[in-house]
Amino acid sequence: MITITDKARTKLLELQPSVDKFLRIAVVGGGCSGLKYGMSWVDKIELKDIPLNLESFTVVIDDRSIVFLKGLN
Repeated sequence: MITITDKARTKLLELQPSVDKFLRIAVVGGGCSGLKYGMSWVDKIELKDIPLNLESFTVVIDDRSIVFLKGLN
């Protein structure tokens, strides 16, 4: 679905506040092109989230954002 390079994975692991946090990637309205991409560490997975287990951590993406993120490198 999405690819995280080794270098990005290393940096994310450095930034991860604790092992029980999930990396949320979201696309929301706003910004110059009408869309704004965001990332944050969250405590829980919501009902409409799609969890992606990427070896060392889990990425969660809400069901509305996933269409904009498919194939992201």
